[in-house]
Amino acid sequence: METAQGVVVVDTSLLNSDIAALEARLVALDKPLLGVFVTHAHPDHFNGVHALVADRRDVPVYATAGVAKTIGEIADAKRAQWGPSTVTSGRR
Repeated sequence: METAQGVVVVDTSLLNSDIAALEARLVALDKPLLGVFVTHAHPDHFNGVHALVADRRDVPVYATAGVAKTIGEIADAKRAQWGPSTVTSGRR
């Protein structure tokens, strides 16, 4: 959501390419990121938060206590599940 003062992001994306596109859009707008709201604990809603705020340590991230708790419990496992595979195909 773009406001006169800056931008508020509601949920982020799962894919790094989508976060890069969002980052490019924020740069093009030349407005500060005011905050990020995470509505629920599905990876396609929270996975990009860290990348989006990594260089903006003063940007608040909001979620309900239940959503934050669930993300804390599942984030590492979900990132491992959706990350690059380390399994080889067995082909020679």
